[in-house]
Amino acid sequence: MRPRITMRKIKEILRLKSIGGLSERQIAACSNVSRKSVSSYYNAMRDSGITYDELKELNDQEIVNKLFPENQEKKKVHPLDEIDFYSMKKELSKKFITKKQLFKEYKESHPEGLGKTQFFYWFGEWEKRQEPTMRQHHKAGEKCFVDYSEGLTYYDGSGNEHKTQVFVICWGASNYFYAEATETQQIEDWANSHVRAFEYFGCVPKILVPDNLKSGVTKADYYDPEINKTYNDLAVHYGVVVMPARPRKPQDKSLAEISVKLVQNQILAALRNKVYTNLRDMNNDIRAKVDELNAKPLQKLDQSRLDLFQELDLPKAQALPDKPYEFALWKKAKVHVDYHIEYEKNYYSVPYQYIRKTVQIRATKKVIEVFHKGGRIASHLKQTGQRYFSTEPSHMPEKHLRYANRTPQKLIDRGYQIGEFVGKLLKEVLSVHVITEQGYRRCLGILSLKEKYGESRLNQACEIGLHLYALSYKNLKKILEQNLDQKESNEKDEPKPIYHENIRGAIFYNNNLKKEKLQSYDYRANYQ
Repeated sequence: MRPRITMRKIKEILRLKSIGGLSERQIAACSNVSRKSVSSYYNAMRDSGITYDELKELNDQEIVNKLFPENQEKKKVHPLDEIDFYSMKKELSKKFITKKQLFKEYKESHPEGLGKTQFFYWFGEWEKRQEPTMRQHHKAGEKCFVDYSEGLTYYDGSGNEHKTQVFVICWGASNYFYAEATETQQIEDWANSHVRAFEYFGCVPKILVPDNLKSGVTKADYYDPEINKTYNDLAVHYGVVVMPARPRKPQDKSLAEISVKLVQNQILAALRNKVYTNLRDMNNDIRAKVDELNAKPLQKLDQSRLDLFQELDLPKAQALPDKPYEFALWKKAKVHVDYHIEYEKNYYSVPYQYIRKTVQIRATKKVIEVFHKGGRIASHLKQTGQRYFSTEPSHMPEKHLRYANRTPQKLIDRGYQIGEFVGKLLKEVLSVHVITEQGYRRCLGILSLKEKYGESRLNQACEIGLHLYALSYKNLKKILEQNLDQKESNEKDEPKPIYHENIRGAIFYNNNLKKEKLQSYDYRANYQ
């Protein structure tokens, strides 16, 4: 049974069909789908009335809704698409298994499938196509072949040995090539080497044929290789198609193999006795040798690789984009219960609705982007330290946001908006706590009395509370419940107390007394 085609592959097919300039046969071979499938996906996009530029801004679910609405009739699948000849061929190699037995099993699972004659005919046709032999003819400006070789060694200032790798890329029609030494074959070195190679060429091919290196191919499969997501981003940026060589099939990239031998015999061998202390000097010498070999006339031709490149590949190749590719590393992550994801020991928030879901992180030099099902859900500036939390307020639940916005000054300001004495009382409540946050709940309780008794009564109650030093929520609530704030004073002639920040009263000395008691309290004696 054929594996289900992923949405990522469908988008890649539509991209190649819309802007890649390739035939449906080439797209089908690259994507491991039938030409009919390529045509059907493109027709679905065209019938939906959207362009590829509009489609690439949508997430996976939106694309499904646009291209495959629920009322769309399913197209009939050709019987050949349901036959796994490759698995049958493996079964045929087993003892006592014949084609007649395979046909019998096929009819049991596909009663309406091919008849016996058609089954044997198409099985034979499939077998004929499995081991073709042909001479490769490379079209001008079409393909570049990519490979690696073991490189030279340099020694840093401390005398430590550093072995290098040599990146080699070669054009199909002209054999014009580029090479450079890198520290590793990891994805960042791999991607940046491509960028420098394209700048050296001054143009971009239509197709890249790499080896099945992990940096380029995540899953090396004979029929359906999976391209590394970062490498695929690079291909999309430059508008190229990645068609990895088949595993254990060096003839698919024979020109790369030839270029690697050229680099080993003509460049690395010539520089083998030179002592290097850094990668920069090594690459300067390699670049000089590359320029020399590209300009050298070929044995059986009067032209050099550079002449052939300028005559054949350069005019037919694609132009470089305005900006070079910015390296971005992709990584899977699971959203923690605190709605943050971790990247390089720093934490970045996403909308809390994605808690415990798996997301994709795209990390550039400056930005961290988070994607879910093809849609971007968060973006942060990349942090260079460790244990840094970047939290966007809009990602927080409403309860968390209200708590995060609490500060002593904001609570006091809310009190002053109700009345002068409410603000003064809240300020006093917060000042008597050693840890300010301990007074938040008491302040919120006092403010909540406004809902039942109104702002005016709460302000009068706070005036009485300040005078009596009754600062708790319970005291103020009792004052309001017993209507003490509305009773007239029996001693009307008695002057009201004056409140001013420069006047010290009973409250001031009472606070100081409490602080002295706290400071003089012997905690050790309490535990003995």
